[in-house]
Amino acid sequence: AIVESAALILRLRKVIRDRKSFSKPDLDDLLTKMLMGWKSDAAFPVAFDILTLVDALDKEVKGVRSAYDAMSEIAHPNYRGVQELFAKIDYENFKTSFEKNPHGVRPVVGTSFALTASLGLFEMAYNNISDEMPFWLAELSPMSGPRDPD
Repeated sequence: AIVESAALILRLRKVIRDRKSFSKPDLDDLLTKMLMGWKSDAAFPVAFDILTLVDALDKEVKGVRSAYDAMSEIAHPNYRGVQELFAKIDYENFKTSFEKNPHGVRPVVGTSFALTASLGLFEMAYNNISDEMPFWLAELSPMSGPRDPD
């Protein structure tokens, strides 16, 4: 989730920085997809495929995708994330033994670095967006229509 959030906010930062290269409708569509995209409800715009954003981030920060894939394997209930950590299979004798770390796998190695780096990237992008936002807001036309006097 941290890598995915970092990938999304870094893409948002790029869109905000490059906003003048988009038409107003294209920029609106892109931001709407980024901020309100959903894949399970037709009432919402279709969300980005997160792997596309992770891969784009990997082009800027080499190793992000491999770290993401490794963390995904550990986080999900599959062979690497569950069985490999606790079970050793003897296929020839049809036996499975359960023990602590039977393969000497070190799933945490690299994970803490990837998480810390993702948080750092997220913070950097967030701060960049915060710095850029006043300039973007100054470019926008005021909305017309009735206003609440309060």
